[in-house]
Amino acid sequence: MVKFLLNKPIAVTMTFIAILVLGIVSVTKIPVSLMPNIAIPEITVQISNSNSSARELENSVVRNIRQQLLQVSHLKDIQSETRDGLSVLRLNFNYGTDIDYAFVEVNEKIDRSMSSLPREMQRPKVIKASASDIPVFYLNLTLKNKQSNDQTNSKTANELYPVSQEFVELSRFSANVICKRLEQLPEVATVDMSGLAKTEILIMPNLDKLDALGVSLEQLAEQISKNNIRLGNLSIQDGQYLYNVRFASTLQNKRDIENVYFKIKNRLFQIKDIATVIDHPQKQKGMVLSNGLNAITLAVIKQSDVQMNALKKSLNQLVSHFEEDYPDIDFDISRDQTKLLDYSMSNLGQGLLWGALLSFLVMFFFLRDFKSPFLVGIIIPLSLVVTLLFFHLIGLSINIISLSGLILGVGMMIDNSIIVIDNITQHYERNCSKGLKSSMGLNIDASVSPNDNAFDINQEVSNVSEAKHQTQRIQYLFSACITGTNEVIRPMLSSVLTTCAVFIPLIFLKGISGALFYDQAIAITIGLFASLIVSITILPVYYLLLYKKGKGFGQSKLLSKLNVINYELAYEKGFRFTMRHQGVIWTMVILMLLGAFGIYQTLPKSKLPALEKDEMLIKIDWNEQIHVEENRLRTEAFVHQVLRFTKQHTCLIGEQQFMLDKTSNCNAAEAIIYIKANNAFMLDSIKLIAKQFFQTNSKQATCQFDDAENIFNIIFSEDEPPLVAHFKATDDFGQFYPKFLEQVHQQLSTKLNQTLAPIAWQEHTILKVSAEKLLLYDLSFNSLYHKMKSLFNENEIFLITDNNDFVPVILGGKPRLINDIIQEATIRNTAGEFIPVRELLNQNTGYDLKTIIAGKEGEFYPIVLDPGSKKPE
Repeated sequence: MVKFLLNKPIAVTMTFIAILVLGIVSVTKIPVSLMPNIAIPEITVQISNSNSSARELENSVVRNIRQQLLQVSHLKDIQSETRDGLSVLRLNFNYGTDIDYAFVEVNEKIDRSMSSLPREMQRPKVIKASASDIPVFYLNLTLKNKQSNDQTNSKTANELYPVSQEFVELSRFSANVICKRLEQLPEVATVDMSGLAKTEILIMPNLDKLDALGVSLEQLAEQISKNNIRLGNLSIQDGQYLYNVRFASTLQNKRDIENVYFKIKNRLFQIKDIATVIDHPQKQKGMVLSNGLNAITLAVIKQSDVQMNALKKSLNQLVSHFEEDYPDIDFDISRDQTKLLDYSMSNLGQGLLWGALLSFLVMFFFLRDFKSPFLVGIIIPLSLVVTLLFFHLIGLSINIISLSGLILGVGMMIDNSIIVIDNITQHYERNCSKGLKSSMGLNIDASVSPNDNAFDINQEVSNVSEAKHQTQRIQYLFSACITGTNEVIRPMLSSVLTTCAVFIPLIFLKGISGALFYDQAIAITIGLFASLIVSITILPVYYLLLYKKGKGFGQSKLLSKLNVINYELAYEKGFRFTMRHQGVIWTMVILMLLGAFGIYQTLPKSKLPALEKDEMLIKIDWNEQIHVEENRLRTEAFVHQVLRFTKQHTCLIGEQQFMLDKTSNCNAAEAIIYIKANNAFMLDSIKLIAKQFFQTNSKQATCQFDDAENIFNIIFSEDEPPLVAHFKATDDFGQFYPKFLEQVHQQLSTKLNQTLAPIAWQEHTILKVSAEKLLLYDLSFNSLYHKMKSLFNENEIFLITDNNDFVPVILGGKPRLINDIIQEATIRNTAGEFIPVRELLNQNTGYDLKTIIAGKEGEFYPIVLDPGSKKPE
């Protein structure tokens, strides 16, 4: 085969060019990502019911769904965390489970349990965990020249309109225009949104007029609902034609509600005669702040087979068009994942480049020849191009893991080239030596050392016959390329197979580790075989072409001057010294082994090397029953303290509206702050200021520092504590459970001699209705319930569909404090008497766990234990 290739140099060159073209084209089509697209065996189920407490939600909803999900195939573990209005169930599966099939099965179980859930509750959301679901960018939209988006100066926790109408319009525009245009990019899979402000229609009745007419709030809500009728369509046949008749009888906007007629004592009234109808922003349960302004944030998620740089380029171009078309909106990109990718790829690229350069220098000084490193400089890039071509063919992506495999393989690729070059050179020198002795009439000694000086041989041959020598030299070179290459094919193949035998078993590792090392093992295997094929096919051809012209093989005069070290002599002296002083050498080896073992014990150990980071997430829990506006005031006060150290910051306050984010399960008293510092050293200063701020201003608050979300946090998560004990009460203690749990917690802390984390309790107000007084005053529970819902602005009558939005219609009034409502409100009974609400209710306070955690065994309380810690003296 080698002889055939040497006789067809033009065909080899054309093949070489074709492979280069195919490889370059393949490189542009290979997806580039930070990590391989690993199927994470995890599914998250989010259950939302805003009107339920944590205990009620756990007992009436979550427990039933958890029991259904326990029947899902290949389920490894399940755990639920339930808070007021929200519960998150995390299902972990055995690695290798078909997560798409598990996703379908989980949805089937949830559909089966829907009949046992409250009718007004939304269907739980099912989110499939995937490395490709992590947003590559966050695009924040704010209004320009608006101080805090036109908010009023009075920022109180009871403010009715926390955002301006302009921001509501921005929310609609973002959802209907900006989001759609982003999703039209071929590189974008979907766009997730949060921070949207929606509207609602509030009906505020004149209670004096209602009392004069003898109409209750329940009757008014019923009259409005009767006018919102959906009759559907009728198909009417008229001769040979068929007509579709539609009935327009639904309420679509504020004006339709104001013009609703109802009859009282033979008189017709309209809603606008006895109530004020306003269209205003809904009370926010959460918000997003970007650099201190109300913002809408759009999480951009890329297609799994798309290069991140292509997405970045398309997004930047589209944002530039946005800035030109909509000058009143400020567009800000944050949490750019491509920076981490660029940083990682740059480091790997530098490692690859420096490795190749050092290899060339080593060859240059040892072979003392310009042409041999040049040959390696051709073979290595060609081997990489062939490797990337196979990447494209088998569907492998360019990521940190696969590139690390290529870097490991580069040194072995150079080994293959050096072996072929060195063996051809030795055969060529032997052939020249034999040819010289034969031409001078000497006996041919087959045992001539390959290290004979080629310069002296070539110089004497040139005196015999220059033309004849040139012909013979080419023949010797041609024969050396054939013999030298064929001679090392089997040893090189054995070497490649031996190396691959070390890495190929990594493919069969179980779990996420096996999925990660798969790319590395495949990259090394492909790289080595590509290098082997190139070294035994293309390298001999170009070796012949390079050395065919010239006066022969050998180093130049310049390189001969660099031969200041006699490597053979140095090696011989070192070998003799080692053999003569074996005791000293063995003592040094043992001491070095002991020293290495000691150093290993003291070295810090981690899953990944420390990366220089300039961004982080600060998770704050104020541990108080505060409104989202109060949360905003406190969060802004904290951000103001660290503002001089930050380049960019985004605050996620309260509940978020992301559909695919399984971690955004905050309540109104929690906040997540993303901070991009001026440099990596500023992060420590921000952490120190944060600890001092909370110790001074809010000692009950908790603050947690995490890395900004990326693929490393998901795959190499270190959030799991070393040891967690699950405490489960065998008896039902009912209302005494909190006291019992506190006692057990103190006893464990004493017996284990450790300071355990305090239990997070949540205080709540209990309104207990007196059934005897309801009967005494001739009142029904439903009438009192609807009255209280209206007073608290929670009495939703129906929903209006506005394009893709749902606008709730609320029957209520001006917001007031709970105590004022209970003390001042009255309700009318069937006899027309006004009964104070305070006479019907008993107000008490209680407390329960802020977060209720449950698993396969049911509800439990986790206690984190640190075996190495003790209570301070």
